[in-house]
Amino acid sequence: MALNKSLNKFKGKERQNDCAMDVDLWGDLQKYIPLEMVYEKLPLQSFFLLREVCKSWNSIACERRGFKDLIPRPYFVLMPFSWSKPKLLAYNISRGEWIWKRIVERKTPLKPPVLAFSLHGMLYSSDRYRFPARELQLYVMDTHVSKEYLLPTLPALEQEVSWDGMVVDTTVTPHTFKIIRGDVDFGTQIYDSTTDSWSSNLAKPSCRRPPHLTTCVDFNNSLYIRSVAPDIITVYDLQKAVWSRLNPPEQLPDARTYGGSLGTWQGRLFTVTEHHDGVSFDSISVCELQTSSLEWREYLRMPSNLYNRWFSCEDDKIWSSFCGEYVLMIAWLHRSCEFDQPKHMCLCSLATRTWEMFDAPHDIVGGRVEVSDDF
Repeated sequence: MALNKSLNKFKGKERQNDCAMDVDLWGDLQKYIPLEMVYEKLPLQSFFLLREVCKSWNSIACERRGFKDLIPRPYFVLMPFSWSKPKLLAYNISRGEWIWKRIVERKTPLKPPVLAFSLHGMLYSSDRYRFPARELQLYVMDTHVSKEYLLPTLPALEQEVSWDGMVVDTTVTPHTFKIIRGDVDFGTQIYDSTTDSWSSNLAKPSCRRPPHLTTCVDFNNSLYIRSVAPDIITVYDLQKAVWSRLNPPEQLPDARTYGGSLGTWQGRLFTVTEHHDGVSFDSISVCELQTSSLEWREYLRMPSNLYNRWFSCEDDKIWSSFCGEYVLMIAWLHRSCEFDQPKHMCLCSLATRTWEMFDAPHDIVGGRVEVSDDF
């Protein structure tokens, strides 16, 4: 092949002069290697720097060539308190700033208390019990294609406690998914989007306390679900159909890490916790699960100067979300379920172990949020 001949030619010249660079080879390299393959490997900030090279590279960045997803990573679905107003935060390449991406509004707005969480851009939510039938309606919104799925009626409806999670197959487009609902009385009910049907088994989670503000992720053929109150992680083995419990990283009961989310990167499981030095909270850490001992070990800690300046206010809640190698930390001002706004944001890279502060994309707390239909 032409590429092999060029490489052999290069090797020959390299033996003559280790510092020589074959202009013919490197000048025509784009003919043999699709540049989109290179762009996919670039770190986020490096990809954005393409805009500064020349007009053609600026077009490449603005057209998002190299992004496999319709929504460029990293993106985050935010809904820690206002369940009725979920937002998607993403980076607008052409404008060079973070923006809110419009999520198609549901016909029936959600009102607390509801079960709601997101995974891989798939937003799971449920209506309250509807009078007089007392049916629970479940929904999944695919933010990638702006499509909402109305799930069939549950075969058995729990009355009090269920642990809900989701498994998403991101290798296909649109993504397919499974909803796993573990009930302490009925057992486990599983919805499969490929068959649009429910199945069930007798496996029951052991925790009878109702979860609140849950997040989930699938890891090593198991579904991990973390609840804020109580601060518990339940685990469902997808192969053995067995429920178990896992202790989260140790933190005080009054820690402000609402939405202590779970995330995976390079085959490893991570979560977030807030540190206490014995007198007061002093930092936030990303912790990694040690699969051999099932214990959590600190992987990365937010620098004290960032925490003290932006995240130490006792009136704020700390919310987090994972997207691949990135973790978004938010100082969130919460007054009620109808009034809550992000104040300060920090993007953490697990790959480079860096922290980057940026302002929440809105004018004032409580003010109108600008949203966009594109990137």
